[in-house]
Formats: sequence, structure tokens, C-alpha cells
Amino acid sequence: MVWLDASFATSPKELLQAFVLKTFNHSFSVRYSYTHAIRSYDNTYTHATQVIRANSLYYS
Repeated sequence: MVWLDASFATSPKELLQAFVLKTFNHSFSVRYSYTHAIRSYDNTYTHATQVIRANSLYYS
């Protein structure tokens, strides 16, 4: 849901511009958060795999 501040826009054109801008910013932040979460998971998985490999080499 995108909320608009009525005092921000004075004309229908400004209202539309504000709506488009807020919608774009919201979708961009959601996309960035999703990408960041996937990248973070990949890094954690890679690190865990490296630790397991190092331990198995050390204890073998």
C-alpha cells in the first residue's frame, strides 16, 4: 500500500508524480532487501562449507 500526503501535491499531475515516485522507491527497496538476503545466505553457506572443509582436513 502506498500512502500519499495530500498537502504534498497541489495538482493531479503532482499527485501522479508523487505516486509513481513512492511506488518506484518502495519496489526498489523491496527488491534490494530480497537481493541482500539471498547474497547474505549465499555468503553464510559458503563460509560454513569452508569451515567444514577446513575442520575435516584438520581432523583427518
